[in-house]
Amino acid sequence: MLASVRRHMDCEIVQLTDDDDPALPGCTVQRMAWDGKAAMLFRLQHLARMDGEILLLDTDVIVQHDLSKVFAFPFDIALTRRDGPILDPQGNDLVKWMPYNGGVVFSRCRAFWRQCHAWLSAQDSQLQNWYGDQLALAKFANCYDLMTLHCDNFNYSPSTEDEDVSGHLAVHYKGNRKKWMLLRKA
Repeated sequence: MLASVRRHMDCEIVQLTDDDDPALPGCTVQRMAWDGKAAMLFRLQHLARMDGEILLLDTDVIVQHDLSKVFAFPFDIALTRRDGPILDPQGNDLVKWMPYNGGVVFSRCRAFWRQCHAWLSAQDSQLQNWYGDQLALAKFANCYDLMTLHCDNFNYSPSTEDEDVSGHLAVHYKGNRKKWMLLRKA
């Protein structure tokens, strides 16, 4: 992920991490104490402390073009909208509850992250550890100046290991696709 950002974008790269993980080369590191629990709450707490124009990327995203041009448009938060249905193991359509994928997010609004963090802080520990951040995105996105981007362009997840993904701006190797990242040129 870092190599792809460096190749396509001229920007400061900030690593949001805990007090123990090593700093990644070439990154500005922002640390915060973490007990290893409530990963999504930890993530939102980090974001609630950040100011300015922020492009948030999951570590399993490969950037294939300069994404900074999105900041030429007016918005508080720009989220990538999923197409559905996406079924969980029980057959529930996740898109109904989580229409946005948090793997690629553009932000100018610290208040949004503070509101998401406050809401998730009041939820059960299971949500605080998984999915809660994306539920918070859905809950508060329309309270702000929201710009939606299509996942096919900005947060694409390939279906097969050898799929041609060259036409997508950012590719998200979420879930069991992570091993496929090693096959891609940054």
